[in-house]
Amino acid sequence: MIKPVLKNLHISFVQKPIDINNFVIGVDVNISTEDDEGADIFYCRVMTPQKLNEILLEDGVVSGRGIFVVHEQDMESNLKLVEQKINKFLKACARETWEEVALAINYYLDWEYYDPSCGVADFYKSTRKLELCSTCNGSGFLPKVE
Repeated sequence: MIKPVLKNLHISFVQKPIDINNFVIGVDVNISTEDDEGADIFYCRVMTPQKLNEILLEDGVVSGRGIFVVHEQDMESNLKLVEQKINKFLKACARETWEEVALAINYYLDWEYYDPSCGVADFYKSTRKLELCSTCNGSGFLPKVE
């Protein structure tokens, strides 16, 4: 059984938000296995209730996947809560193969190798010697038979 491990969070901004009560930031979530030096990247957004409300007023809707709504008074505390939440759901994402693990995590976060139109991206499949699906229906992939 392959168990995913959170390696680190990387905030995708140069400056800290000016207003701790009104921000949205992009976060790269690096996840792999305990003994793997590399990591796959999963994406999420961290925002405050005030920013969520602003987005709702402007757009009328917000998709809930990959979004963490926080309200602590400092960024360190906010990110700690996000880290704890991610670690909690990673425990439920253990599977037999890394691809199955990543697809389970993709339910919560946006996996860098996931293509909504056909499931796992062809680039990932080709680098892992997995069969490319010509009639992809999002159900996954097959090991390449040699």
